[in-house]
Amino acid sequence: MTKRSDRQSPRRPGGLRIRLAVLIGAALIVAVGLATLVQAASARREVLDQKRNDAARLATLVARTSTVSQRAPDILDKAIGDQMVATARVAAQLVAVGKAAGLSDAQLTEVFSRVAATSVVKEFWITDPTGRATIHNVPVPFAFSPDPKVQPQAYVFYPLLSEPPDGPPVTQKARVREIDDQIWKYVGVPGVDKSRIVNVSVPADVIAQLRRELDVQRFADTLTGAADDVRFVEVYDAENRRVARSSADGVAPPSRATARQLANSARQSGRVRTETVGESLFAAAPVTVDGKDLGVVLVSVSLVEANAAARGIVSRGLLVGLLALVIGIALSYFGARRIVRPVELLTTAATDLAADEFDPAALDPVCDRTDELGELARTFRKMGSEIIERERRLREQVATLTVEIDRSRVERDVSEIVDSDFFRDLQTRAAEMRRKDRDRGPDK
Repeated sequence: MTKRSDRQSPRRPGGLRIRLAVLIGAALIVAVGLATLVQAASARREVLDQKRNDAARLATLVARTSTVSQRAPDILDKAIGDQMVATARVAAQLVAVGKAAGLSDAQLTEVFSRVAATSVVKEFWITDPTGRATIHNVPVPFAFSPDPKVQPQAYVFYPLLSEPPDGPPVTQKARVREIDDQIWKYVGVPGVDKSRIVNVSVPADVIAQLRRELDVQRFADTLTGAADDVRFVEVYDAENRRVARSSADGVAPPSRATARQLANSARQSGRVRTETVGESLFAAAPVTVDGKDLGVVLVSVSLVEANAAARGIVSRGLLVGLLALVIGIALSYFGARRIVRPVELLTTAATDLAADEFDPAALDPVCDRTDELGELARTFRKMGSEIIERERRLREQVATLTVEIDRSRVERDVSEIVDSDFFRDLQTRAAEMRRKDRDRGPDK
């Protein structure tokens, strides 16, 4: 019988457990590493996407502001002009009615003076067929001339003398007046009763103020001054001329190639285009109204804070991943111990079975399990018990066979002795001696 101390290959407790723990730990390291890389890439992508969307919205806002700054004053100018045309038409009718009623130019001038004092229309200039103002509330003599060199602003009204009463009006945009630095708007219509110019004017400071309030340069300066991440803003008109530019302190403008490429791409596609260059994100937005190209806006947003935020997310992810890794390795070790313990008991049972020291009760903790290991333990215990029983019967059979072999050997030896000449001679002598004894009798 081989004793446990005489085994040639002693077991090393915990070897499988350690290997399994190392394997699980390595798998956790790979999983946490991959998860961290994916999280880092996803975090940076989300931050960049957010910045890209912010830059696109900002560029769109500037583009719309540019559109408003270009259109709003014109819309207001046109609205005021439409009202002035109506006023001029009424004035023309009033002159015709007054003349038909026999009113003089002085009387009509008095009427229009009262109107000018109580309305936004401050000047009335109504001429005779020669273009000389005969009815006007401003006490300054004036005559319209067809020569633009003589009257760079008023000459456009002279052709009204040859227009029919329902002829088209002449509307000038608000502009600085020739005789002073004030901004006025003039509108003229043909006369009704005869060939004449009916001209009205209003001060248009409100339009100039609106243009100043909606100036895109002012808006661009506000953006770069108030927003820390807005580096610069550039606005170009339809002829690709720069109409506004503002940049934060110490920020260099983008290269002309980058600006041109983004601007052309935005104009051709009609959509906002973005591009990342170093620590800056560029966005170009087209300025369009009813499909008409009015220009393009280029905005640059800093990515320094975005990159720092992405790095912060990655750092936090690494810390969480490291903590999860430490906890996972500890759990994997104890988990491996729980998994390997039944295997160790089975290994010990197999070793004891080989050493003829198998105890079926040693496998009871494993046999109580309901998984594959429990099934294996129950099968092994049954097999081990059968092997032990088989060996016991074999030993008994061997012992019985040994006794039978020894008995046969004795009988064979006796037979050999009995069958020998020597034994037969002894038997013959013994028989003769018994015969002689009988012949002598008891008394001899």
